[in-house]
Amino acid sequence: MDKARGILRLFYLPEMIYLRDVVSYSMKERLAKGLFCVPASHTYCCQPLKYVTASQHLMCLSQLAYTLLGFLAQDKAFDFVEFTTFKQLMAECKMWFRKIHYLHFLKNVQKGTEFELVAKLKRVNKIGSFVACNVEFSGAVRGKIEFVAPLKD
Repeated sequence: MDKARGILRLFYLPEMIYLRDVVSYSMKERLAKGLFCVPASHTYCCQPLKYVTASQHLMCLSQLAYTLLGFLAQDKAFDFVEFTTFKQLMAECKMWFRKIHYLHFLKNVQKGTEFELVAKLKRVNKIGSFVACNVEFSGAVRGKIEFVAPLKD
């Protein structure tokens, strides 16, 4: 988990990291499974909500995707980015969601309870001067998100 926290701390405040544990990771399958928990005290609404909101789920998906991509970069599974470059892109906020193909929220998860998400890198392709990573998710949320990052500055 220290490896994942090291990646996520480049972008997220420590108290906003909802990833509690990386349950499994496979470089060969390009897959990571994470265990998450959103604290009951985390809210942005006037009236505290007892369930994990769509935006909090999106943060969880983002954290798992960054973790998976970071692990793959660290294991040299990519030919387009070194791990040091990946960390620099994270720290400089130069990776972002380009497209959310769809998201299905399959459970009404109560805050303070643990839930699992799985991320699988399905495709990597170049779009002009950018690289696009298509990540598919399953677990409490199912869907596909495309991340992009510049190949060169």
